[in-house]
Amino acid sequence: MGYIFQAWLEEGAPRLRVINPANGSTSLTWDCPSLEELDVSVYRREMQQLFKKLILLASAQEVYYKNRYRSQQSMIRRSLCNGDK
Repeated sequence: MGYIFQAWLEEGAPRLRVINPANGSTSLTWDCPSLEELDVSVYRREMQQLFKKLILLASAQEVYYKNRYRSQQSMIRRSLCNGDK
């Protein structure tokens, strides 16, 4: 599964919304102040925070699917073992 990314400028300020297509929920929103108003260090910090949030979102998705896969494998093994009896 992936995500839907919506990115736009609103009065010169970058905006980002990340949507989970499975249920339509918003997984992440990011509203940055107008680029003209930002000091370079503030802009760098904003970018680092956004990157961190995106990495955490991707990591959470990976953990979810690994756990789901393990759960399915466990159910299959139990089903096969019970079918032998």
